[in-house]
Amino acid sequence: MSTATDTREEQASACLKEAVALRPELLKYARKLTFGDDDAAKELVQEATLRLHESVQRNGRSAAPVKLLLFRIMRNSHVDAGRVRGRANNIYVRTRNGDELTEHAGLLHMSHQEVQHSEDAELVTLLAERANLELTARFSLTERIAFRLTAENFSTREVGEMMGRPHSTVHFYIKQIRKHLQLFLRPLLK
Repeated sequence: MSTATDTREEQASACLKEAVALRPELLKYARKLTFGDDDAAKELVQEATLRLHESVQRNGRSAAPVKLLLFRIMRNSHVDAGRVRGRANNIYVRTRNGDELTEHAGLLHMSHQEVQHSEDAELVTLLAERANLELTARFSLTERIAFRLTAENFSTREVGEMMGRPHSTVHFYIKQIRKHLQLFLRPLLK
């Protein structure tokens, strides 16, 4: 047992040495991902190196080259961080017993975020208020929350898992709400 652990430690140390040798290439790739932000690029490289080290310590080294593994980890970390930044924390809340759902201001909140510099901000706010009232009157709380979660970059599978519903049902909710909003807003926008 200790020999396997020792072997993994040696493999992890070898991966770290290789990561140090690859650092200039890793930083170049990380700068591309972060659009030239040096601090974010350095953090991304450091996070990828630590994740690889932990993974090798736990599972042993895979057959893939270290460079490829580090690039993959950096890309996935960057994408995950972008998804997290794009989501609001207060959209969907379950109580400890799991039966209470709450929602934030919804379309009105999103319209304020998207149209901060627009001349038509008042019109957009008015349309968002009307659309929000229409959604509240027509659709259930569960359907509205599913719609708003997908608007915040959650996939239908993720929303389905959170709500305990099949993703096809969530997809149906989204389709129905989009169709209804298009029909509702079309005459108002003319």
